[in-house]
Amino acid sequence: VLQHLTVVLAAPLLMVLSRPGELAVAFLRPASQEGVRGPREWLLLFRAHPVVRLALHPFVALPVFLVVSYSVYALDLLEWVLRSPTANIAFLSLGLVAGVLFFRSLLGADTSGKTEPRGLTVRLAA
Repeated sequence: VLQHLTVVLAAPLLMVLSRPGELAVAFLRPASQEGVRGPREWLLLFRAHPVVRLALHPFVALPVFLVVSYSVYALDLLEWVLRSPTANIAFLSLGLVAGVLFFRSLLGADTSGKTEPRGLTVRLAA
């Protein structure tokens, strides 16, 4: 149970604070050929995708995080998740992704010049 809580709560927070997307954009070189997309261009395209932007909105990320975090405990699925290696890995992966989305939406780790509605986020967290 402690492993689940660590993966769902602590690991996503540390991952968001490390800002891997910003590091990748800063250190990947732009594509050398015109009309060819390199890793940097694909990353920027992915980050600007509407589905990603919707998933990072606090009104979407919070319910996803709460459902994933508490569904195992509220529906009494914890014993099954702990006994089945496949269910355990699936839950930990889903919890990690939901936690990253949630903490990323709260902290607004993107410093690409766009500002996020921090006032609304702080009011939601209070």
